[in-house]
Amino acid sequence: MGLIEKADIQEFLKDEKFIDEVVNKCLEGETFVGGIAEDMADKIADELENDPKFKEKMLAITKKDPYFKRKILDKLVDELN
Repeated sequence: MGLIEKADIQEFLKDEKFIDEVVNKCLEGETFVGGIAEDMADKIADELENDPKFKEKMLAITKKDPYFKRKILDKLVDELN
């Protein structure tokens, strides 16, 4: 139709209340929230994979965790069988 101009769209995008409403409506949708959460978790995981502080902290905590030790034991037994 050609009735809608870029300036019309820009008006909506500059309207903070409108954008807040769009965000709130999107957050009501489980698929939308799940998708953003998955994307965010993936990006954080990518950063943490190469973070020496994170690796050090993770190793220090897991060494003290009885559940983790049990998991290591289970994996070790699987490997030995």
